[in-house]
Parts: sequence; structure tokens; C-alpha cells
Amino acid sequence: MLKKPYLAPGEKQLLFRFWQGAAGFWRGPSAWKAWLLVVALIVNVLLQLLTQYGLNFWNRDFFNAIGRKDQAELLTQALRFAPLASASLALTVLSVWTRMTIQRSWREWLSNHLYDYWLHNDRYIRLRFVAGDYDSPEYRIAEDARLATDLPIDLVVGLLQSVLTIVTFISVAGPSHARPPIARRR
Repeated sequence: MLKKPYLAPGEKQLLFRFWQGAAGFWRGPSAWKAWLLVVALIVNVLLQLLTQYGLNFWNRDFFNAIGRKDQAELLTQALRFAPLASASLALTVLSVWTRMTIQRSWREWLSNHLYDYWLHNDRYIRLRFVAGDYDSPEYRIAEDARLATDLPIDLVVGLLQSVLTIVTFISVAGPSHARPPIARRR
């Protein structure tokens, strides 16, 4: 017989409590900076997708020129590749910088929020009366804040990129672009 897993009191509401506490960053006095970075990240994702779309067409045109042994078209495609590759590289660097800036800012806010809560009314003194190994709680707070802020940002950015890629792929490879059927020989 399977045992029902033990849930600590309030564990069902843990996610809600986390977002309720962490949302202060997204609604607080410096929220405009966070939202500006989010908008920049969304625009960056769209530009990266557009660049990848252009690179796919470049790839088709480049290999068609190789197949036709068209030197003039190969030179044109080689010159077209440089700005596409540069844009892709610049957008990737900007994406990493923007994502990490959001994560660091949110982590800083959350860590300060948790430290203030921890130090309020001398809560840290109560650790002496609780069973368990509680050495260096400040490191635990820092690590928990890192995990609580880095992973949601990575998840949302990954989901956005995936959904937009799927939508783009479906629109490019959809039924309107399907090849006509090949006639069968009798």
C-alpha cells in the first residue's frame, strides 16, 4: 500500500507565498527597471528569431548557388552572411547580459528582503533552540535566492523562444507552402 506523502503545514501554498513575497521586486519602486529589461529581453528574442529566419533563407540560397556553381551568387551570399552572423552574435551577447541583469537584480532584492526578515525581531537567535545543523544560514539564503530567481527567468525565456519558434515554423511550413503532390506513373 502506498503511503500518502507528508506535506508540511502550509506547503500547498508555498508557491503562492513565494510569488507573494518575491513579487515586491516586480511591483516595487525599482520595478520600472525590471520591466524595461523584460521588454528588452522580449524584443531581443524576437530579433534573434528574425535573424535565425534570415540565416535559414541564406543557407538555402547559399547551397543552391553551390549546386548551380554560380560564383557571382556565392559571393553575394558570402557578403550577406557577415551581417547576419554579426547580428546573431550581438543579439546572443545582449540576451545573456539582459537575462543575467534581471536575475542579479531580482536576486539582490530577494536576498535583501530575506535578510531583513531573518534579522527582524532577532529571529536568528531562535536557531539555537531548533534541532538540526544550521551553520551559516546566510549562505543558504543566498543559494535559495539564486535558485528562486535564476530558474524562473530561464524557464520563461525558454518557453517564449520555443513558442515563437513553433509559431514561426508552422507559418513557414504550413499547408500554404506545401509542395504539390507528384503525379504517379501508370
